Amino acid sequence: MENINKSYMTWNKFDSEIDEFIEFITRHNFFDNSVILALKTGGFTSAITLSNKTGIPISIVSYDIKEDGSKNPIFLEPELIKPDCKFIIPRDIYNHGTTVENVITALIKDFGIGLNKIMGLFHYATDRVYKTEMEFYRIINPKEENWVVYPWEKKVFV
Repeated sequence: MENINKSYMTWNKFDSEIDEFIEFITRHNFFDNSVILALKTGGFTSAITLSNKTGIPISIVSYDIKEDGSKNPIFLEPELIKPDCKFIIPRDIYNHGTTVENVITALIKDFGIGLNKIMGLFHYATDRVYKTEMEFYRIINPKEENWVVYPWEKKVFV
């Protein structure tokens, strides 16, 4: 990552962006009867912060990794996944979109959830995010050709 431009996010900036997202979901009637899907591969900090500020419950999504490297999502609290609920998927990095798209596909096929009930919360997103099938999404920190370094990341890794 030495040749990549980096933007360092502070805790204050992170917190204010979560607050902006809460305003966004409130304006779009996405607050009531929602569940936050915390993906095991990234987005836990956003999911926990969002839940702590709003009281929206969290369902953790893990993965069954196949021999070919593909990931099938496993919803660890399937009792929270109901057709009348709305779902918020926080993700730190939305690069290729494969992980999020796999979760969306499972919500649709396995639980009968409509696309209009799914919203993404992404800090960093490549242009691929504009091709997503989600009807609602919010990019908190749009791509500026910089890699976002979060306050919880150790300097040794970045």
